[in-house]
Formats: sequence, structure tokens, C-alpha cells
Amino acid sequence: MAAQSQARKCAPVTIAPTALRGPLLPALLGFALTAGAFGAGLAATLRPEAAVLPSDSPPPPAATAEPAPLSLYLPLADPVTLDLRGDRTALLTLTLSVEGPPDLLPALQGRVEARLDDIRSRILTEAQAVAEAVARGGDMAAALRRNLPPRLRDLLNAAVGTGDLPEPVREVLLTELVLR
Repeated sequence: MAAQSQARKCAPVTIAPTALRGPLLPALLGFALTAGAFGAGLAATLRPEAAVLPSDSPPPPAATAEPAPLSLYLPLADPVTLDLRGDRTALLTLTLSVEGPPDLLPALQGRVEARLDDIRSRILTEAQAVAEAVARGGDMAAALRRNLPPRLRDLLNAAVGTGDLPEPVREVLLTELVLR
């Protein structure tokens, strides 16, 4: 008997397959699924792209497209002062929005700056005409904001337009209007 008890103490212990079905099996399956999804995503991310081999045919000729027109805002430095009926005055600060090809914009800006005195006198004449038309009644500020910019745009396009750019002034912005 002593030999039997000695044999039982030294006998190897085997784990039954049912022991893995307990709380350990869901944890192992969750880890395996997470690791598998991570590995698949990592492999898809790090996979090298297919190399593009050069073809024997020459590339198609590049179309010579004109550059897209650029917009440039030219603020007129000094405000235009209008004398309204009575003792009222209006101060107008204007900004011109001109549009054209990039290579013609510096010349256009130079043409506007060179003719600034003529442009100011035309602006003053046109603004005075709008103000006199509204002086009979109505809101002077609203009338100047509504009627003056389109008339000035047409007037300035006639003054600074060329054969290459017949209508360079896209918009006239009244950036400040003060009635006193």
C-alpha cells in the first residue's frame, strides 16, 4: 500500500478538456477575434500598392489652357465727398473689384492709379447725379447703396477697359458711407 500511495503522489496530472470550457474559453476567443481583425487591418494598410509600369506610348500633349482669371481689390485711398442739398454731405469710400488674367492685372492696376483723378471726377459726377435724383424724397443712404455701384461699374469699365479686358471692373463696393 505504501507503494501505491507513493505512485499516486508522483503521478502526472492531466487536465480534462472540459476545464477550458469554463471562463477561459470566451476570453481566448475574444482575444483571437480582436487580434485577427487587427492583423487583417494592419496587413491591408501596409500592403504595397501595385507598381505602375511606364507604357511605350508617349503621354498626351498638355492642353495650353489660359490661366484662370484672378480677382484683385483696389481700394481708393481717399473718400469721395458729396455736397447734398442743404448743409448735408456724404462721404463715400469705394473699393474696386477687378478681374483678369494674372499677367494683365499689374498693368490694369497701374492704369487705374494713373487715371485716378479722372476716375474720381467721374465718380463724383455720377454720385452727384444719383443724389440729386433721390433728393426729392426717399432714403438717401439706401438709394446710394442700391443705385450707385452698378452705374459706377459701367462708368469705370468704359474708363479703364481695353481691347484685351473690355470689362475689368467686376464690382464697385461701397465700403463706407457716412451721411452728415
